[in-house]
Amino acid sequence: MSKLAITKDDLDSDGYLKTDNLVHDGDVVSSCGFRVSGNLDVGGNLDVSGNRLHPVRPILRVGYIGSRNTHTVFYLHADGSGISAKCGCRDVMGLDALERIVHETYSEGNQHRVEYDAAFTLARTVYSGLRKQ
Repeated sequence: MSKLAITKDDLDSDGYLKTDNLVHDGDVVSSCGFRVSGNLDVGGNLDVSGNRLHPVRPILRVGYIGSRNTHTVFYLHADGSGISAKCGCRDVMGLDALERIVHETYSEGNQHRVEYDAAFTLARTVYSGLRKQ
């Protein structure tokens, strides 16, 4: 089985792959968060920033939200141990870490914070049955 490596050089200025659809019958490894505007079909394992992703629901994309009016992408680790997130100019990090940054940046009731909090709740809800407790 072949391996496809995705780096920041493969992305446009908005973080999208320079292709509308990604179809690969092997493993895909990325050192950065990335976006796909069309279909994502991987026949092997999907690994983003060192985290192997869950095979059933690897990616949840929520948008357009936040001060940049863009997407936040959540990644469920393959072993169910955690959720990572890619948000705007932030690199992939743990969901809890991103939530702390949002809460430090925006006051309670701020529209951007409300949107991010809703996205965090959605990610935790969608992934709740697939996560290790």
